[in-house]
Amino acid sequence: MRPTENKRPDGTVNNDGLLLTKLALTRPQVAILLQVSEDTISNLHRTEQLKGFRCGRHLRWTPDDVRAFIEEAHQE
Repeated sequence: MRPTENKRPDGTVNNDGLLLTKLALTRPQVAILLQVSEDTISNLHRTEQLKGFRCGRHLRWTPDDVRAFIEEAHQE
C-alpha cells in the first residue's frame, strides 16, 4: 500500500499503523514556523537552545520541542 492511498483528512498518512507526518518536523518546517532562517535553526540546535533529535543524518523536532523553545523564550 502506498502512503498516498491511505491519506487522512487532516493531512497525516497512516502506513502500517504509524503516522508518518506531524510527528517530526524538518529544519525548513521549523524555520517557517519560527520565521527564521534554516541556519538559525541549526545554530539553535547546536547551542542546545532548541532540543531535537537525529533521524539518521537528519535533524528532526517534535511540535513539543518547538513549543518548549517558544515558551522558554517568552520567559526570558
